[in-house]
Amino acid sequence: MTTAPLVTVLTVTYNGGRYLAATIESVLGQTFTDFEYLIVDNASTDHSRQIVEAYAARDRRVRLIESPVNCGPAGGLNLGLQAARGKYVANLDHDDLAAAHRLAVQIDVLESNPDVGFVGGWMRFIDEDGQLLFTYEHALSHEQIHWSLMTHCELSHSATTFRRDVVTASGGYSQNHHLLCDYELFSRLRDRTRFLNIADYLVDYRYFSGQSSRRYRQAQHLQILMLWASIQREISATKWTFEAWHHFYRAWKGEPLAEATPLLEGAAVAEAIVHDYLAHYAPNPQMAALVQHDGAIWLLTMALRHRTRLPQTARHLYGRALYLNPTLWADPHTWAELRRIRRIQAYRKAVNSPMERLPFQ
Repeated sequence: MTTAPLVTVLTVTYNGGRYLAATIESVLGQTFTDFEYLIVDNASTDHSRQIVEAYAARDRRVRLIESPVNCGPAGGLNLGLQAARGKYVANLDHDDLAAAHRLAVQIDVLESNPDVGFVGGWMRFIDEDGQLLFTYEHALSHEQIHWSLMTHCELSHSATTFRRDVVTASGGYSQNHHLLCDYELFSRLRDRTRFLNIADYLVDYRYFSGQSSRRYRQAQHLQILMLWASIQREISATKWTFEAWHHFYRAWKGEPLAEATPLLEGAAVAEAIVHDYLAHYAPNPQMAALVQHDGAIWLLTMALRHRTRLPQTARHLYGRALYLNPTLWADPHTWAELRRIRRIQAYRKAVNSPMERLPFQ
C-alpha cells in the first residue's frame, strides 16, 4: 500500500487541449514534489484525454479521471475531490500556469497555520500567447478577504490551495452555482475557517475570449447577483430586489446610468453593504475604517462617473462619500484605487468588453 501524497493538484478540463500540456508541465516542474496530479476530463471532444494519457504514461503522479458526460465545473471538481488522497488540494485551471515554487510556499503556510483553510496568491494575467497583460495583487489578510466576499472575491480559485477536509465537510462545490462555484464556496465557508493570500505571483492566469467566464458572462452575472443577495440576507433583514443589486453592479463597475433613480438605488445598496457588515461583524477599528473607506470609494467613483450626466445626483453622492470617510482625499489609498479603476476601465475599453444587458433591463 503506497503512502498518500501530501497534496493533490486538481485540474478540470473540457476541450482544453490547446494549453493543457503547458499547464501540466508547470505542475510537474514544481520544486515541491510530494503530490499527485488528478486531471478530470469533462467529456472533452478534442484531444485533451490523449494529452493526459501521454503524461500519465511517463509520470505516475499524473492520473486521468474521465467523466462520461460534461458535469460542469462544479461536478468536475467534486469528482476530483472524491478521488483525491492529499491532505491539501491545489486547484489549477486547464489553461493557467503555476509558478515553480507555488506548492512549496503554500504548503509551508498551511502546515504552519492549522487555523487557515485556504491559501491563495497574486496573479499575472497573460494573453493567448503567454504575453503579460497586467498583474493583480490580491488582499493578503483574512479580514480583508472576508470583507471582500460581500462584493467580489479576493481569492483566485486557480491560485488557491486548501485543506481537503474543510471543503468535503461542507459538501463540496455547489452545482447550483456552476459558473462561480469557487466564489460560492469561499462565501459559504467565510465564517468557518480563515483565508490568506501570499504576496507573491504564484499563477499565470490566461485571459482570452474563449474562456467560459467570458462566453457565459450574462449567466454568470445573474448568478453573482443571486449570490450577493444571499450573502446579504445572512447578515441583514433588508431585502433588495435583483434590479437594485444590478444598479449597484452597473454603477460600481463603471457603466454610466441614464437616470438618477437607479443610480441612487445602487448607491443605497452600497451603503447598506457597509452598514450591515459593520453591524453584524463589529470588526476591529482598523478593519472598520477599511470597510468605510471602500464604501466611500464606491460612492465617490459613482459620483465622478456621473458628474456631467447627472450633476445634482453626483454632488449628493459625493457628500455621502465624505460622510462615510471625511478624510477621503487625505488617504493615499484613495488615489491608488482611482488609478487602479482607470487602468481596468482602459483595459476593458481596449479589449471591447462592454457591460452585459440583463433580461429585466
